[in-house]
Amino acid sequence: MEIPAIWLWVSGAFFLLGALSYLAMIVLLGRLIGIVRELKPRVERISERVEAISAKVDSIADTAKGSVERVGSTTKGITSSIDGLVSGTTGKMQQITSVLGILMTGYQLFQQVQSMKAKTAKSEKSKPAHDAEVDD
Repeated sequence: MEIPAIWLWVSGAFFLLGALSYLAMIVLLGRLIGIVRELKPRVERISERVEAISAKVDSIADTAKGSVERVGSTTKGITSSIDGLVSGTTGKMQQITSVLGILMTGYQLFQQVQSMKAKTAKSEKSKPAHDAEVDD
């Protein structure tokens, strides 16, 4: 049995296309290797810059952390000072309130005594005159 001629032509065309695509792939791979070699120094420079920026960011973060810790400790100190001041003021106000309470009670008592004296004096003045003669 003989192989048909059309089959040979189709097989030859596919072989030729396979060989051409293989050659094209080799050429493109060569160009890709050239591009990668060209980009390698740029990538290394960018990598160095990124590392430098990373170091700066770490330094800034450490500085910020220190600043935040200092502000936090200062705030804590201020808060404790204010707390002590408020506690002391509260104690003094309690003492003053107690003294004022005693003074107000004393003043009210004084007013009551004065009122009682005034009522007594008024009642003695309003006694009839004949009571005064009987007492003599």
